[in-house]
Amino acid sequence: MFVAVIQKTRGFAVDQEKFAEAARRVLGPTAAASFPSPHIALARLSATQSAPTTSMATGVIFGAKGVGPADSGGLLQVYRARGAEFVRRLNGHFCFVIADPEDGSLYVARDHLGVEPLYYGDFPTCCVFSNSAAAIAAFGPQGRADLDNAAVARFLCFNYNPGRSTLWRGVKKFPPAHYAEVVKGQFRLTRYWRPEFAEQFDEDEAGITERLRGEIETAITIRGGDVTAPAVFVSGGLDSSTVLGVLARHCKEPARTYSYRCRGQGFDESHYARMMAESVGSRHTELEYLPENVDLMVDLVDTMEEPFCDVGINIATALLGREAGKDNRCVFTGDGGDELFGGHPIYEADKVARYTDMIPAGIMRSIGTVLSKLPDSDKKKTLAVKLKRFGESLRFPRDLRTNRWRLYYLEDDLAKLLNNDVMTGVTAESLFSDIIDTYREADAPDALGQTLYSDYFTVVDFYLRRNDLNRSFGLQTRYPFLDPALVEFCARIPSKYKVRGWFDSKHIMKKAIEPWLPHDIVYRKDKLGHSIPLKNWIRDNKHVREFVGDLISEPRLRARGLVRPEYVARMWEDHMASRVNNSHRLWSLAVLELWLDRHSRGITVGRDAA
Repeated sequence: MFVAVIQKTRGFAVDQEKFAEAARRVLGPTAAASFPSPHIALARLSATQSAPTTSMATGVIFGAKGVGPADSGGLLQVYRARGAEFVRRLNGHFCFVIADPEDGSLYVARDHLGVEPLYYGDFPTCCVFSNSAAAIAAFGPQGRADLDNAAVARFLCFNYNPGRSTLWRGVKKFPPAHYAEVVKGQFRLTRYWRPEFAEQFDEDEAGITERLRGEIETAITIRGGDVTAPAVFVSGGLDSSTVLGVLARHCKEPARTYSYRCRGQGFDESHYARMMAESVGSRHTELEYLPENVDLMVDLVDTMEEPFCDVGINIATALLGREAGKDNRCVFTGDGGDELFGGHPIYEADKVARYTDMIPAGIMRSIGTVLSKLPDSDKKKTLAVKLKRFGESLRFPRDLRTNRWRLYYLEDDLAKLLNNDVMTGVTAESLFSDIIDTYREADAPDALGQTLYSDYFTVVDFYLRRNDLNRSFGLQTRYPFLDPALVEFCARIPSKYKVRGWFDSKHIMKKAIEPWLPHDIVYRKDKLGHSIPLKNWIRDNKHVREFVGDLISEPRLRARGLVRPEYVARMWEDHMASRVNNSHRLWSLAVLELWLDRHSRGITVGRDAA
């Protein structure tokens, strides 16, 4: 963990003693501080208590010469010699802070797709940068932060916060593929990279497929250059299986693979993970994901700069990471494959919606109302479940495109859920504008390309935050499918080769990796994607029901002062009666309560906020 502060007011110097004491208090007792110029202060957590000189860095760089840490040695010289755009040519995950004592400037950069976390606060008197949102608040002018109500509302809408501002008011996410320069008190943020979809390949499918095979192999192998026995989280899906298949062919020792099993009809796909592990001869570990494991969330919120709550990602990652961390220092995942090749089922819903959106809105609202009245099922992907979710989502704004299938509340729903003072400042624009802006940025020639571009800078961050969970187990996470060169290549593949016809998703990927994987893995039709029967557990399992129920109980919610307990009680009743699957809504409220409990010393909530 690190923090950098630069005073913006001319003539003001950093109070060195006060800064060093705050660094030890906020970062930890082994934090070491340095002061490259009177108005710049740097501090990092260091096992050796060695202070940074002019720069700090986190992450890893991958290249032809091998794998190496993105350490701070010589960064100032590189920056001076190559200029601010030097980060564009790097392949890896990183964030840099570089202070130049000669002109008193500060340079900060984050990797292309935001694998490494980075936050900032641009305050009237100073700028603060850190890989901890809490640290930004602590080193800001107030020494703490108020809760950002609009960010809370976004979190409840999506189960993560896709906006640029965080739940810590005044603290923002440093955007991926950007660098910042603070020169003579002026803060300037510049974009250095974006995936470009406009110029599509004009060669035939066979030619693109052959080149794609090489790009995929390179993206995976350069990340495994320093590993003899790679560790892989494998689900049996196409993406993680591809990563495992390539690594197994190139590494000297058998891979170590990790998967989980969650029993329940329509939720267990562990047999595919076992099949893939057996095909490459890996040393496979399968963990049982039990209802009682929801208790892990009590400790997991400590690792979260902001709450996020897909139970299949949070807790499953904790189970796998805890086990993998016993024998490994890094782990590989298949995250990012859906965005490369249009693999997520909701992209198929987009195709259907292109036709239903032509129907007059009033008629579609009536159809949606009928579909939303279908009873819920204890299975995940029955036709009735799909129709019900599709119908519920038809009332959401069309401008949100793919994200309307991820949405759980509209503004009027939130007005019923949130207390009046919390709803202040919460509007459709504050909820959705950051997402809609990403669609406008895209240069893609079609709807799928625009959606994939947007997802790289919204929902991918949701998946990446599992990285923070893995760090707590001493694991570094590597994402071959978020290789910038591979992303650039795949952006130019025409959409007709990514999704062929109606539902043949990842078509060209399947063709490219056919030689590497078992046929039943490549062409399976029943991918579930981190499936946990949480909706059934809340209804049928006493432990889960009491765990969630206690966190969102009326006394607890009234004491917190954010939401109306009577509205939550109705959601609970509808869920228990199987009228509506409210598991995501109820779980997000429970996780928010846990997160606020753990972070209450640094954040002011509700009516007490200034």
